[in-house]
Amino acid sequence: MQQWGCTRLGGYWAVPCPTAHSGDLYCARVPASSATARPTNCSGIEGPPPAALAYASLLSATYVVCCSNAIWWGAYGFWQRLIWQQLARTGSSSQSTASMGAIVGVQAAAGVLSGCTAALITNPLDLVKTRLQVAEPVNGVVPRWGAVLRELLAEEGPRGLLRGVVPRMASSAMWGTCMVTTYEFLKRICALPEVTA
Repeated sequence: MQQWGCTRLGGYWAVPCPTAHSGDLYCARVPASSATARPTNCSGIEGPPPAALAYASLLSATYVVCCSNAIWWGAYGFWQRLIWQQLARTGSSSQSTASMGAIVGVQAAAGVLSGCTAALITNPLDLVKTRLQVAEPVNGVVPRWGAVLRELLAEEGPRGLLRGVVPRMASSAMWGTCMVTTYEFLKRICALPEVTA
């Protein structure tokens, strides 16, 4: 349990710097009424968005990514243990005697399941974050999380919180599988041999 908690904590804090560096620039958009219209920034001025506006949604984007990564890494350890337990119970394989192919297969399967788990749980946060990024200020005030969430529930009900969850699960599963198989492969080839006394 302590190792699982440390994994989630490490996953949570592993992403604020990359997210801040990328800036999460979602402000630029083209009006739907004109396919040839020039893109405008968040303030309605043509051209690239000012730095302050471009980073206006940084905090919400960082929070969503941090939560998603924390859940992903925690779920990865959980699904990996569960798969090995099921394989050992059926007599198919055990972690200590498994071949390299079986180990990679379990890691890939755990990566897919972890991606789906993290995407499903954090989809409501991602929806609210996206609406915040494209929200129009009211009397110069940008709507907050609670107001956007209440508006979403009033318009679409609880099912609206799962809008777009399937493609997000697919994207998260593919990303997680590629990332974790590469991570585990590099960890194996970079491991130092044990020193015998």
